[in-house]
Amino acid sequence: MKIKLSLNNNLYIIFLSGIIIGTICANFFVNKSEACANVFGPDIINNYYNVQMNKNAMFKYVLEVRLKEIFALIMVSFLPNAKKLLKVLFGLVGGIFAFVESVIVMQYSANGITLFFASIFPQFIIYVFAMFLVIKSLNFERRAENAKHISCVLLICVALYVLGAWCESTINYELVKKVLKMH
Repeated sequence: MKIKLSLNNNLYIIFLSGIIIGTICANFFVNKSEACANVFGPDIINNYYNVQMNKNAMFKYVLEVRLKEIFALIMVSFLPNAKKLLKVLFGLVGGIFAFVESVIVMQYSANGITLFFASIFPQFIIYVFAMFLVIKSLNFERRAENAKHISCVLLICVALYVLGAWCESTINYELVKKVLKMH
C-alpha cells in the first residue's frame, strides 16, 4: 500500500505536531499555580456569572481582533515564503490549542477538557477551516493567473472569520457560561 503525502496530509501532520509540542511545553514548562491563576481563574468565572454581556459590543470587539488576524494571514500569504510561513503558523495554532487545553486541564482536571472545548466551540473550527482554505487554495507557482480564484477564497475566509466572530461573541459566550455553571 502506497501512502501519498499531499499538502492536506502535511497540514494535518504539522497541526498534530504543534499539538504534541504545545502539550509537552505546557506540562514541562508551566508552573501550575501561575497557569491556573490566569486561565478561567476566579475573577473570570465571577464575571461570567455577574456581568450582563453586551453581545453587540462583544461582537464588534471580537470582530476587530479576528479581522486583524485574518488580514495578517492574508498579507503573509503574499510573501515570497508564504507556504512555509503559513505551515509554521498552522503548527503554532495547534501548539497554542494544546498549550491552553493543558493549562485548563491542570486547573480543572477532567472537567477542564469539557471547559476547554466549550471555550473554543464553534468558532475555532471556523477559524482553522479558514486558515486551511488560505493555505490550500494558494497555488504559489501561478499566483498571477489565479488572482481571481485567490481573491474569492480570501473573501470567503474573511466571511468565515466574521461568522466565527459572531459565534464567539454569542453562541460561545452562552456555552461557556453553561459549562461553568455545571462545574
